[in-house]
Amino acid sequence: MKKCFAVIATFLLLGITILWNKEKLWKTAHRRIDKSREDLDNPYSALLLGSEVIYDVTTVASKVNSSVHLVKNRKYAVGERARVLITLRDQLGRRKTSGGDVLRVWLRDNSIKANVAGDVIDNGNGTYTGSVLLPWKGRPKLYVSIAIPREMNILILHSMVKNLGSVYTLSGMFNKTSHGPSELTQCGPQPMTQPTNMCNLTQQNYDLDWYCKAPTTHGITCQDWKMALGNGKTYVSKTDMEFITQVP
Repeated sequence: MKKCFAVIATFLLLGITILWNKEKLWKTAHRRIDKSREDLDNPYSALLLGSEVIYDVTTVASKVNSSVHLVKNRKYAVGERARVLITLRDQLGRRKTSGGDVLRVWLRDNSIKANVAGDVIDNGNGTYTGSVLLPWKGRPKLYVSIAIPREMNILILHSMVKNLGSVYTLSGMFNKTSHGPSELTQCGPQPMTQPTNMCNLTQQNYDLDWYCKAPTTHGITCQDWKMALGNGKTYVSKTDMEFITQVP
């Protein structure tokens, strides 16, 4: 195969940039939890839910102390995949020994205004294996982003479990008629109460998971659900929010 991909290993190593998108951190977390039913049901999330929330910013992964290395130090051809080993260290330079951080890798070539996203495998020991396709000839730059740190991941999942699978303030309106009595109850994409105290409204929600706490107003039942409401607020506690804002 003709070696037409001009990036050599030394350039990739020098060209690697680790990003800490702090200003987009919370928005990224929100996008992640939009698939909350899937997040809560998978074994990976179950493992994180078994971990304690630690409010210590020194344990958060550091873009300065972490490192990225090519798995194979050689030239690459168009159509191959480059693999990198990412080793995370915390704010004090200590090697992280457990997984749970959400990382992203991608290539960007500003000269041709092109980029391509890669995949990341969590090795469960503080290291991550990134893989990205090399689809064009040139000298692109490899970027690694610590999108969501492990500590925030755990915090979010614990909050979701407590609040029907969401960190957003979501409600359902129940009433018989528009002029009669109505009631708002807490809702979300994950059932968290006993079946007798819960309305499964998935079918009415176009088969998208949707559960509400059953109304207690006399004469109003689960069949009287009319709409879903949200006010943009979250269930995340003040303590949790203060920790998020302290992330370096």
